[in-house]
Amino acid sequence: MEVLVLLDFEGQLSDELKISAGDVVRQVQPGPEEGWLQGELGGRVGLFPQQFVQEIPPSLRADGTQRYPRSLRSAHAGKLPPTGKRPRWCRVTFPYTPAKEDELALSPGELVQILEEIEDGWWLGKKNGHLGAFPSNFVQELSGPNPAPDTPQLTNFCGHL
Repeated sequence: MEVLVLLDFEGQLSDELKISAGDVVRQVQPGPEEGWLQGELGGRVGLFPQQFVQEIPPSLRADGTQRYPRSLRSAHAGKLPPTGKRPRWCRVTFPYTPAKEDELALSPGELVQILEEIEDGWWLGKKNGHLGAFPSNFVQELSGPNPAPDTPQLTNFCGHL
């Protein structure tokens, strides 16, 4: 099982894993106590609170094999290049209607957080609290801090500010 980290957790004990929002923890299994999970992140195995994460459906995992139309897997699928823990965002440029229930619907102008490349040309993203796959060529990646949604210019009835 793989999970997406929703909230930061600073492990206090040596067996606890430090996780940050946006991380993808792999090889997750139940921990020794209720409410705790154990998983691997960056080569380190440790415990973290279950309530701080959300399970990534098998079909959206980088190592999944049951995807359509993404049937040809890239040898380079996996994490996007490191970004210094800064969230990556993209703005939708073309509408997309999902072909599968684990894909995100896209409308031009929407913002999507990029979480991981799951296959060449397909990313795992989060939009309005929903996880899903989407085609990377339907969006434009943004640079800088968290972008603001497009806001129309304010004008009075004469067409002036």
